[in-house]
Amino acid sequence: MSKIIDVSKWNYPVDWDAVIKAGVTGVIVRAGSGVTEDDRMKYFTNEVIKRGLDLGFYWFVYIHSGRTIAANCIKFEQTIRPYKDKINLNVWCDFEYDTEEKLSRYDTNTLTRISRSTLIANFCQTMNFYGYKCGYYANRDYLLNHLLHSKLKDFPLWYARYTSKEDEYTKSATLWQYTSSGKIGGKKFDMSKRVETDRFYPGIGLVAAFNAVGIPSSFEHRKEIARANGIEEYTGTAEQNTELVVLLAKGELRKEKTQ
Repeated sequence: MSKIIDVSKWNYPVDWDAVIKAGVTGVIVRAGSGVTEDDRMKYFTNEVIKRGLDLGFYWFVYIHSGRTIAANCIKFEQTIRPYKDKINLNVWCDFEYDTEEKLSRYDTNTLTRISRSTLIANFCQTMNFYGYKCGYYANRDYLLNHLLHSKLKDFPLWYARYTSKEDEYTKSATLWQYTSSGKIGGKKFDMSKRVETDRFYPGIGLVAAFNAVGIPSSFEHRKEIARANGIEEYTGTAEQNTELVVLLAKGELRKEKTQ
């Protein structure tokens, strides 16, 4: 099973050896908020890539004081652009209670279910235009009382509900954040899992696929397997990983180079 944590500067520092030992397969990094990059974004991202984990990003939306949805998207895209070919856990719009609370300090107009949904849809559409697969993060209360889920059905849902019981939203979600108390290296982390792997672009993560069938998933071992399958300059790009996953699924993956 996939095990995905999300991190921001508030989680620093992270015991990465403990993360690997806990069986984590992917990390979604907070790239920033409003028009500001997260102080630890580069550190987290480089550590995730170095360890061959699946990678995604989220952006916490602030739209007060001239920080429009467009301005949020521009900064988000600029921040994650150097890692575009490494992303295989999508990018995510995080628009929630704190977004509204800060906006209310500057704008007395009350947001409606339609206006919130439109803002999120505009964010996702803009990031899709930039060439990313973008979804949105929401919990059950937000979906029931603050959004029109039907207006957002074309975008992947990262669903937050801390329970083991499925409901009508877990069945349509791409990711399910099922706990905020996952303990790793003495710290608590939010933990999520994939609900439907085929909703991801470009596909199931290579580390998760190798772990599922008992193949060592370290970067060096993946590099050896890539070389055995004709990929001489393996760097862990999404395209290279997808090629190896497809070979594995077909039963055609060579685990050692033939002479």
